[in-house]
Amino acid sequence: MGNNTDLTRHEQLMAVLKDPHSILLVPTDDPIRPKCDQGWYVCYEFALGVTALPSYVRMREFCKDESSVDQRFVGWLMKKNVLVEVEHQHARDGDVVIYFGPRVSEGVCVGPTLPKHAGRIRLARIVSKWGRHYPLYDHAVEEVPELYGDECRFFKGVSPELVYCKFLELYKPDPSKIPESFQ
Repeated sequence: MGNNTDLTRHEQLMAVLKDPHSILLVPTDDPIRPKCDQGWYVCYEFALGVTALPSYVRMREFCKDESSVDQRFVGWLMKKNVLVEVEHQHARDGDVVIYFGPRVSEGVCVGPTLPKHAGRIRLARIVSKWGRHYPLYDHAVEEVPELYGDECRFFKGVSPELVYCKFLELYKPDPSKIPESFQ
């Protein structure tokens, strides 16, 4: 779809998808959007809510892409049981869905499945961001690009403050990643 936030262009591209779908752009005035919605954040940051924390936003602006809530961090949260899995039928608004796909190199599966994408549940649908410079989409669970894998799992929502504390805990051994003023 291109690497931009031109909502009109995204609406046009969504309209020509071949298969019937229910994917919608989340309006710019929707309260689920981060107040700092400058397009800089990725799906994991949105799904886990840290885009609502001024301290996280300041840290990200300072560190740029050096440190962020990303695929590696989400895997660490699962390993530490911070993200607690729930059955799909028990998932509620505010819970998180994580999509998984295999580690692939040159078209060949070379490792176990990894988190590829995340979204937040709202009204039995998913709200997620399909790339750094893309808008937010509201879609059914199965309506994501194929590159996000073919497995999804659901996790109880956690507070953004807890996520940020765990983020600092993970990166604390390497203080060069996080400036002391944000710790």
